[in-house]
Amino acid sequence: MSINDINNAAAAMNALKERYEGFLNDADAQIAQRQGQYDALANDLKGVIRSEAAFEATVDPDVENPVGGDGGTYNSLRGLIDGSPKGSLVFANLAAGKTHYLDANIGLAGRKLFIRKAGVGDRPVLTPNVAVTAGSNECKRFTDLNGGLISISDVDVTMPPKVDEALGWHAFYYCLVENYLSPSVDFRLNLSKFTTDTGGTLVSANRGTIVNMSLHDATIDGPGFAVKQVGGWGVALIAKRAVTLLNGASLQQGGTIGVDVLENGGT
Repeated sequence: MSINDINNAAAAMNALKERYEGFLNDADAQIAQRQGQYDALANDLKGVIRSEAAFEATVDPDVENPVGGDGGTYNSLRGLIDGSPKGSLVFANLAAGKTHYLDANIGLAGRKLFIRKAGVGDRPVLTPNVAVTAGSNECKRFTDLNGGLISISDVDVTMPPKVDEALGWHAFYYCLVENYLSPSVDFRLNLSKFTTDTGGTLVSANRGTIVNMSLHDATIDGPGFAVKQVGGWGVALIAKRAVTLLNGASLQQGGTIGVDVLENGGT
């Protein structure tokens, strides 16, 4: 082996040694970085989970080229909910001064949905669309809640007229929320007005379900119900403060309320 060969081999070994040491340095830096990320996650695990489980977006039916996703925009409430993770906290900010339609039945799949006013102006209005099915008018509505929650704040709810005046309303489906597959549902109405024709209902309690409702600074206008028990198949617990009932509105639809009843006499 010549001197040149020996020199070339030594140079190659030195280069290999430098690469190896550089690899170790990079590995140490990456390990330190990931250790720091792990420590930050471990120290605030609840906060990280809470942040990752929250989804917030704005609904504006008139916006062109809506950008979906967390922090984005949608043309419909249905699109926003479908775009959010199942089981998450969903904050739906409805553009002020506009009417927002429920154009299909919306399943929450365990989501906790907070519907709120976005921007300056009149309260947005949430209105279900109506279709004729099996000889009855019925509303598009929230259903299949699976333990979810619906909170409406600073948003008015207006029930629609019939599509076919010759037909009646379906006994279960003239409502904003149908508590069907979920054994219980939590519903809140705050700083909002619910306007309805005869029989319209915020939440339909049927099929052996339980409705927990909170009404705060709310107005119910029209001969409808906050909760309607259908066929004796549901139970409702209503907590209220500063509720205004207008034009035949009622919080209970007949029936027997029981013998042992605890009533809060405060306001």
